[in-house]
Amino acid sequence: MTDWSPRRFWTVLIEQLRAISDDVVRRPLGQGDPVTRRGGDQAVTDGRLEDRRHPPVDDLDRPKREQWIRPGEPSGRHNEPMSTYVLVHGAWGGAHTWKLIRPGLWAAGHHVFTPGLTGIGERVHLASPQVGLTTHVDDVVNQILYEDLTGIVLLGFSYGGMVVTGALAQIADRVRELVYLDAFVPSDGQSLGDLAGHPRPTPGTVGEPWLIPPRPRTIDDPAEAAWNEPRRTPQPARCFSEPVTLGRTLESYSFGRTYIKALDDPRRNDGPNQFWDVADRVRNNPAWRYLEVDTNHMIPQNRPDELVQMLLELA
Repeated sequence: MTDWSPRRFWTVLIEQLRAISDDVVRRPLGQGDPVTRRGGDQAVTDGRLEDRRHPPVDDLDRPKREQWIRPGEPSGRHNEPMSTYVLVHGAWGGAHTWKLIRPGLWAAGHHVFTPGLTGIGERVHLASPQVGLTTHVDDVVNQILYEDLTGIVLLGFSYGGMVVTGALAQIADRVRELVYLDAFVPSDGQSLGDLAGHPRPTPGTVGEPWLIPPRPRTIDDPAEAAWNEPRRTPQPARCFSEPVTLGRTLESYSFGRTYIKALDDPRRNDGPNQFWDVADRVRNNPAWRYLEVDTNHMIPQNRPDELVQMLLELA
């Protein structure tokens, strides 16, 4: 009787596998009689590995192959140069700020990146007293560097103007057009609090609140307002007190500059008019392109189609 102890069983099995392997080596595919082996979705015939789920590339209709386009890219635009947009949301917001803007830019065949800023919006779980303007600058800079984006249209909305300005020290050479959407435009060493006329907090004050609740905003569409309201989150105070580092004037850079102003927000009589002040300064400045939108501050929600068209004209 044959000894089929576990040791004997494995010894015989290994010898059989080696014999099969040696036979394959001695009879290379493609030599002698055709060899066909089938298993699953693949077959080897005359030395060629074929996948029966997909036709060979050479069998495809070549004119159709030449018309292949990227996902989301409309037919007929694949031979045209595409632009890359990096859209930076404002305070108390998140990447969802751009949910009505992204589809229009995608439909025109462009790349769109909407980085979320640490500690707010979809990244609210990362909130801490240490989160500040520098943190948000790093959020944007790292997305641009890690994705290796160049020739970009870089847009900052509201507080996002502080962020994109601070990012220039590291990625200015990758920017083709800098866009401020009803946004703060700081000079070197200015904080948002400086521009808004708020005194800088004393560092290390015990009991000082470190989260700033969102300001009320008006969105025209009630359904859109109801969708956005629970997504507006408190923001770490350091974002508003930390000064920006720029080092040179915006006009000294080689990229284009655009400012888009919301017209429905009235000028204040009891304090700074930071967005109107910028609009007055750049409106007739040949170094800037100046555009206006007939709505309040919430341009991405209230006038998405109009904003998309403006951005497409910058492509």
